Amino acid sequence: MGLYCSETRRCVVGEFDEATVGLGTKVWPGAYVGRGSIVGRDCVIGRHAHIEGSTVGDRCKVQTFAYLPPGITLEDEVFIGPHACFTNHREPTAVREGDFVPEKTLVKQGAVIGANATIGPGVTIGKRAFVAAGAVVVKDVPDGGTVYGHAGLCVRPESFAVRRHAGGQDGRGDEPNTWRDVKPEDCGEV
Repeated sequence: MGLYCSETRRCVVGEFDEATVGLGTKVWPGAYVGRGSIVGRDCVIGRHAHIEGSTVGDRCKVQTFAYLPPGITLEDEVFIGPHACFTNHREPTAVREGDFVPEKTLVKQGAVIGANATIGPGVTIGKRAFVAAGAVVVKDVPDGGTVYGHAGLCVRPESFAVRRHAGGQDGRGDEPNTWRDVKPEDCGEV
């Protein structure tokens, strides 16, 4: 079992069952902090977030419906956006023989993981790195790196994808939108 807060109250918790939650941490209704989890001090765990067998540092924010399975470590001051999902196995199956050993994922201090991002197993997200909303990350992200998109394209921290309209042959601009990406030489492929 673990800590489960009812819809009628906000919890400020100490230690529950087999999970440890630091002083000043707020766990909102519907959130689950399960077996083997360690959550640091002064964190905020949003509604219906699910944390099990993971470690969350001090002053972290894990937003609504985020999922942290066993094997995830968040250092201090990490932000996890709503509906962000971490995975811990490269070849999941419904039936598994033998003991399950989750792949370890590390999110370093001050990193930001945007809403609906998916973080693959066994990666390291660097210090103060930024993972944009909806990104899929399957390789390590360097310190200060920015990642966006489904290929996990890494760009320089100060750069952004520039959206432009392709424009149609008739000048009305009815072609679908296209993207022009900043070149990622500085941080390589992610």
